Amino acid sequence: MPFQGVIPPVITPHHEDGTINEPAFAQVLEHLIAEGVHGAIVGGTTGEYYAHSRDERLRLIALGAEIIAGRIPYFVGCGGLRTSESAGYGEAARTAGADGLLVNAPAYSIPSQLELATHVLSVDRAAGLPIMLYNYPGRTGAMMDIDFLDRVGKSTSIRAIKESSGDINRIHLLARDYRHIELFCGMDDQALEFYAWGAVGWVCAGGNCLPQEHLALHKACFEERDFVKGRRIMSALLPLMRILEQGGKFVQSVKYIAASQGLPAGAVREPLRPLRKEQKREIEQALRTLKAEMAQIAAEYEDANYKTANHKTANHKNGATADRVTADRVTADRATAGKATAGKEQAASLAVGKAADTTPDKAMESGANRQNVGTQKADIQKADTQKADTGRKQKSQRKESSNGVSLNA
Repeated sequence: MPFQGVIPPVITPHHEDGTINEPAFAQVLEHLIAEGVHGAIVGGTTGEYYAHSRDERLRLIALGAEIIAGRIPYFVGCGGLRTSESAGYGEAARTAGADGLLVNAPAYSIPSQLELATHVLSVDRAAGLPIMLYNYPGRTGAMMDIDFLDRVGKSTSIRAIKESSGDINRIHLLARDYRHIELFCGMDDQALEFYAWGAVGWVCAGGNCLPQEHLALHKACFEERDFVKGRRIMSALLPLMRILEQGGKFVQSVKYIAASQGLPAGAVREPLRPLRKEQKREIEQALRTLKAEMAQIAAEYEDANYKTANHKTANHKNGATADRVTADRVTADRATAGKATAGKEQAASLAVGKAADTTPDKAMESGANRQNVGTQKADIQKADTQKADTGRKQKSQRKESSNGVSLNA
């Protein structure tokens, strides 16, 4: 998906005589690439395409591709009064190697929804590149309404829409009912609302001169989903945004700020005229306030991140210490348990050994006792028998003696 992030419509620097300053144009593009924008549009409203000839526009299309050289996505604005004119710029963009197109309604003719859809689809057929629609009825007089969106939305080339009507209900409509068409902020003072409703990027003229501030809002809202931080940044941006969007000097203001940041923005082309002194002072005051507030926000969040990182580090260290203490305790417990077990095992072994040593003696002693008892009983029985025999003999002798019979005769 080539359409995503902060994509400035690049200013076109001019010499004092009104001719295009190509080295300065290259310097602006190099500056944007170095600042980290997610893409660049050549031939947008901020680039004053309406004040350039066909040859100048074709030259800028080719020069933009040559300078960018594929380092970031490159898009070409195809605005024109006639369909054939817009289609021709689309073909030139494809030849130059562009990644996509920005297509708005033809100005002044105020086409119907069907006519506008036919115009866009004709550019699509001629170029065959991904398209971001550009709804800016305040400049073109034609709204890209529901009937138009239903018709062109069937083409797979229609990938995104830059919504610049200023109507907050359009954000709701696009976010809810046309989710297959990526939403881009095209009204700078509504950027926070766009991101809250799912915008994937911001086509911001102020990105030419204040890319880091615009990138900061995109990062907070789209990447980090931190809308508390996003509100802080948007609050800082709003005073300047209101001057740009509602002051009636949009391109002049952007170029003036760019020049104040050291970029060779050059003058605007007629019919536009330079800013007056009081307008410059108003911008300078808003710019100073913006820079101070952005520095404060950055410092606060840097300090918060530092504290969070330290807290995590401390928790990690405490956790590691606790783990080591626990491990030491487990080791000690295991050692104690091992010693107890070894003691028990040793005691059991000694008991078994002692039993093994004494049992044979006791068995022999018991056997000897039993043998002695048996012998004693036998002796007693023998003595009793002898006594009984002696008694019978003596009785027999007395009987014979009483009958007068001598035992010796």
